[in-house]
Amino acid sequence: MHFLYDSEPIVCPSWNFPMEGTPLLTSVLTAMGLLFAITTLVWYNSLTLHDMGQHTRITQTTSVCNTLWVMYFLMLFMRWGVEDVRVSLGPGSHHSGSPVGLYLTLGGLVLEGLVVFLLTLSLDYQRKFRKGDYLRLEQFLREEHYEGHCGKIVQSVALCDLAFLLLAVLYLACTLLSVNDELFSEPWSYWLYVSTGAVQFLPVVVLAGLICAAGVTETYLGPSRGAKAALLVGVLLSLPGVLPLSFWRNFAIPELPFTGGCVMAGLSAYDLVLACKAAAQALFFVFVRSEYLRNLEQETFLFYQQCQDYMNLHQF
Repeated sequence: MHFLYDSEPIVCPSWNFPMEGTPLLTSVLTAMGLLFAITTLVWYNSLTLHDMGQHTRITQTTSVCNTLWVMYFLMLFMRWGVEDVRVSLGPGSHHSGSPVGLYLTLGGLVLEGLVVFLLTLSLDYQRKFRKGDYLRLEQFLREEHYEGHCGKIVQSVALCDLAFLLLAVLYLACTLLSVNDELFSEPWSYWLYVSTGAVQFLPVVVLAGLICAAGVTETYLGPSRGAKAALLVGVLLSLPGVLPLSFWRNFAIPELPFTGGCVMAGLSAYDLVLACKAAAQALFFVFVRSEYLRNLEQETFLFYQQCQDYMNLHQF
């Protein structure tokens, strides 16, 4: 069974380093996904109050809910965990004749589509619900503000969300159909696959641009400049990773006699792409943490204000 998009990573001299560049970087990405998912879930996903040395977790309001980001980091962990297994099996497992290499490659590409889909939903949630209005807090002092928790993730389905889903389904369909020799045996089918991956990532760029371009107004403060910079640079560093390994292996860096496909000692072009992706994930986590801390102060104030209003109302 032929798999058009599979490609064997380039092995570059590593200056006697005990691990090749590609397995090392995929292991780093796997560990980062798990670490960021656990950290976000435990410390940056709910409103927690400190009283008499004890921690009381109150609720997940729309401003501090990072459930989608947790799902994104978990999917990132799964995607690069599969890739880490694939590249660690040895050169023979990457060829199209190996069933193990074929299905690990296919599984990794399917997970890649889900990673981009969850990143898109996370940024869209940021755009919709992270108003960050410190300048007019009184408009938030109403009971229904604390009735809409993470349930709004489900309740706020709009046409743009359906469009994001459609793009993900299109990418997954091209990936799953690629194992069929009759349908995907021509060069145009490869570029169709590459194009669907690029189009699926386009909403991420647009949403990041909208979030970073929003200026301070009377009713909107938004992320800090540092958080915007982290998000924007993270998205830019993610752009090379939109193109699959086979593109970098066969088109971007030709195997010239004096390079062998390596762009520097110990690293191929694809290794540099993985390094950019690792830096991008770190910047995304910085953005998530910064936004959580920014909104936590507001949510704590609103919670105490609502409790005070409730006490004042029931005193009479």
